[in-house]
Amino acid sequence: MPREQEVISIAGRYIHGTAPEEQERLTWMNELLNAQEFGAIALRGDERALELGAGTGIFACALARRLLLGSVLALELDERQLACARVESNDVANLELRQGDVYAPPLRPEAWGSFDFVHARFLLEHLTEPERALSVMARAVRPGERVVLVDDDHDTLRLWPAAPAFERLWRAYCGEYERRGMDPWIGRRLPGLAHAAGLEPIEARLLDFGACRGMQRFPTVVRNLIGVVASAGLDLVASNATTELELTQGLDELRAWSTRRDATLWYAVPWLAAQRPC
Repeated sequence: MPREQEVISIAGRYIHGTAPEEQERLTWMNELLNAQEFGAIALRGDERALELGAGTGIFACALARRLLLGSVLALELDERQLACARVESNDVANLELRQGDVYAPPLRPEAWGSFDFVHARFLLEHLTEPERALSVMARAVRPGERVVLVDDDHDTLRLWPAAPAFERLWRAYCGEYERRGMDPWIGRRLPGLAHAAGLEPIEARLLDFGACRGMQRFPTVVRNLIGVVASAGLDLVASNATTELELTQGLDELRAWSTRRDATLWYAVPWLAAQRPC
């Protein structure tokens, strides 16, 4: 494949791919974040919810199970992710899955402006036009109801003690987002994006995604971080952001780092609730 065509094909793909290892990582990630998210959202239980970029459907299923008097419509563009979501949601009666583009979701005319709750997690960082996606969410939610956004600011990652080889790899990973026209720091911009879409930010907080070695969840946090970078490894090498040797050395260093008794990973995920004005 000519180099230019190769770069274009890579830029059009989800950076983490859809390999079984990535699906497993998404399960770990949901285990770490879902309880914090549901505590922040404070659902009534009767909402009609829209989930955009549903991925493998783990959060959408958990959301539907909490909406005993409500329902969830979950949209996902990638058919392979959607196939996993269908398996995950097999016993969830109040969840509907549809294949659809976040920029042009397959909603009936009467569905626009009818949802009590709209949610997107780790979606905007993978879009080249996040403003467009926010305008869709603002149109979909009912006046007076909420859009909840959760997205990364990769600059919040801090390791103690330092792991220089992995930290160089992390910077290369962040640079790959920018090379694709995406924003690895988009979490800090959520209030501005919401406001520009006509939504009023009403609550902001940080979800804790870190741990020290003495915590039960530490191995899961480290496995997730390794998986985040490893799943993007082929693309990082193909775009010359790093080399195979640097990729291997960085991940090996992180694995060795995680055995230290004082190893601590600090990471915070921006969370924002914004309301559509009445």
